[in-house]
Amino acid sequence: MVDTVALNQSFVFSIEASDLNGLADIEGVFFRLYRPDGSLVLDTQNSLDFFLMHDDGNTEVFGDLVAGDGIYTFKNLFAQTAPIGMWRFEFQAQDRRNVLSNKIIHNIVVK
Repeated sequence: MVDTVALNQSFVFSIEASDLNGLADIEGVFFRLYRPDGSLVLDTQNSLDFFLMHDDGNTEVFGDLVAGDGIYTFKNLFAQTAPIGMWRFEFQAQDRRNVLSNKIIHNIVVK
């Protein structure tokens, strides 16, 4: 994932997930996104407080290169109206038994 991005600049980021019971046991990979003021961004389109990442090979919409390889991807863009500053991404995976993975945090500066 990049460390800095400009407003209106599309970027793609990925994270690799695995499970001791195999890739088929992964229910989903997601991230929560926090604005520079610490407020949580909601996925209003899906009524969620997180954003699902994709491992479906859909490069056009999600930026994912290969379906089913355990690399989950998301294509994002901060609109011109987005606040500039440090944004925090918190990544996690969940398996079919609802067990959550460790949390991976990455900050990105939006200019």
